[in-house]
Amino acid sequence: MLERKRGYEFWRDVLKSPKFILAPMVDQSELAWRLLSRRYDAQVTFTPMMNSVLFSSDQTYRNKFLHTSPDDRPLVVQFCGTEPESFLAASSIAQHHCHAIDINLGCPQNIAKRGKYGAYLEDWDVIKSIVETLNRELTIPVLCKFRVFDDVKRSCEFAKMLEAAGASVLSVHGRTREQKGPLSGLADWSKIKAIKDCVSVPVVANGNILCLADAEKCLSETGADAVMSAEGNLYNPAIFTNVQLKVTDCLRDYSALVRQFPAPMSAVRAHVFKLCFHILQFAQFIFLRGNINQLFEIGHLDQFVVFLEDLLEKTKDITSLKGDMGLDIRYCQARVRCKPDGTPVEDTPKVPVEERKDAFNRLDRKRALTDIQESTGLSRRLAKKILRNPAKVFVAADLPKVLAPPTGQSMACGCGNPGGRRCVNLMCKTCCRRRSTELGTGCYKHKYTAANATPILSHSPLTEQAPAEGE
Repeated sequence: MLERKRGYEFWRDVLKSPKFILAPMVDQSELAWRLLSRRYDAQVTFTPMMNSVLFSSDQTYRNKFLHTSPDDRPLVVQFCGTEPESFLAASSIAQHHCHAIDINLGCPQNIAKRGKYGAYLEDWDVIKSIVETLNRELTIPVLCKFRVFDDVKRSCEFAKMLEAAGASVLSVHGRTREQKGPLSGLADWSKIKAIKDCVSVPVVANGNILCLADAEKCLSETGADAVMSAEGNLYNPAIFTNVQLKVTDCLRDYSALVRQFPAPMSAVRAHVFKLCFHILQFAQFIFLRGNINQLFEIGHLDQFVVFLEDLLEKTKDITSLKGDMGLDIRYCQARVRCKPDGTPVEDTPKVPVEERKDAFNRLDRKRALTDIQESTGLSRRLAKKILRNPAKVFVAADLPKVLAPPTGQSMACGCGNPGGRRCVNLMCKTCCRRRSTELGTGCYKHKYTAANATPILSHSPLTEQAPAEGE
């Protein structure tokens, strides 16, 4: 168990005064990726954000998301939530596997908005209570990561409140919670500097880090103790060095780490897409998207790396195909989302729409999903289904009306099979269809109406005795 240290004492003695930190990333900063990033000067790493309620109550959830290694030190575990009790329960379990607990107060995603956590946990009294509780009860320090507000004064007041409550380190993202997706814009380093000047604990700056030069410039302009990279690291895990890392070499190293420290293939595919982003922007390589989507086991990734390496070697004038950072597309490099003036960069500037295999580019798809959600009030999941199959009815209210079961009457299936919980007749599929045919109705659960319900034999022809000759 670690000695109880706080603030700069913890920063110097435990974290060893780091300059470069790998940010927590949902489903992306798993153990294999953290170890890969450490090879390129990431000195402190964070686990993916985990839900404090699920972590404290579900062993399966803990086994899925919390993986550690002696080589992955120092390590910070991050939680999200809305109540001091759930944070304390989760942190009490995790504190034996890490050097600090981080409270996520900056997640801007829609799921955080629905759950009222992250950047949408707006009650300062609750936030203060969470930090005070963890600081009082845990044997390791408490860290906080948050986004700035539009008003720099409010940002500083928030930082002071966290420090007074017991936060040992503050990680500050220079964007507001509204700055995300196409509206990301530039992070405001001046607000990070203002926060650094008004608190006495270590401050980590986050935002606008695309290469080592950006990291050094951020440290100089903000006076922060360290910089943190999230998205930039996903496109180039060597972002904290001047190493020009080949995409294929990076994929090969990552594959070896995943074999040693297994990760979900969904996370592996997401990493491959990010690392190959600049390659996929050119028309002659778009077909690789389909190959990446078919990576269902780690052996498939090894085959893909061999194929990609051979493909790039055979491509003429490969050095003329440049990525966002000016390197040719064989090398890992950060994605540039906006210009120096803050205006967004075109989503796929190197591929004309008519040359894409899919007519929808990503921006069109996002707009279409938003339009469906706004016009119907449906969830994102159902909106995606409607976009894939516009002719199909996914909403129960829009289906043909069917006969509801009589109030208070049980119509349990008499054949011995369990009845469907949402079946209007409370029967299995076969008996329900028979009953619906007799009544001239349908059943939403079993997806047929009176018009297409057909009579079903009351017995199986296979069990019927053959008629005697002469009958």
